[in-house]
Amino acid sequence: PNIRLDVGGYGKGYILDKMIAYLESIGVKNALINGGGDVIAYRDIDGPPWQVALNDFDADSQNLQIIPIETKLAVATSGLSQRFFEWEGKTYAHIINPRTGYPVENQRKVTVLADNLSDADAIATAIIIAGPEYIEDFISQIPSIKQIIWTDSNDSMSVYKD
Repeated sequence: PNIRLDVGGYGKGYILDKMIAYLESIGVKNALINGGGDVIAYRDIDGPPWQVALNDFDADSQNLQIIPIETKLAVATSGLSQRFFEWEGKTYAHIINPRTGYPVENQRKVTVLADNLSDADAIATAIIIAGPEYIEDFISQIPSIKQIIWTDSNDSMSVYKD
């Protein structure tokens, strides 16, 4: 069979987690790595926290939510606001629903804050596919999740915490 496996959705988080672990192992006290919009950062010094900004659905918008990072935190966003294409008047997402084999259709965005970027990245994509009704299940079953921010297509935001 002609099968391809793309670990881009999960691989990025894993690689950035390894990069942070390496930096910590060689004594770097303060680091922030941005991997295409997904961020992992830690700090082991006094001073102001790192600040990660989330924008709304409109990529050109100046509406930002600021997330402070006091110690160590990974922030991953998955959604349909910036990676898509339009064909014959219909918008198609870059995220494929494995149950149907077709792109996810609803316009929405989810941001996951977690202890590591592997979990944050994978969970963000899973929630986009599964839907917001599963957010509480993810939070209760995966201890590394600290917070999930769900934004619907009307920019209505819901915040779920551990």
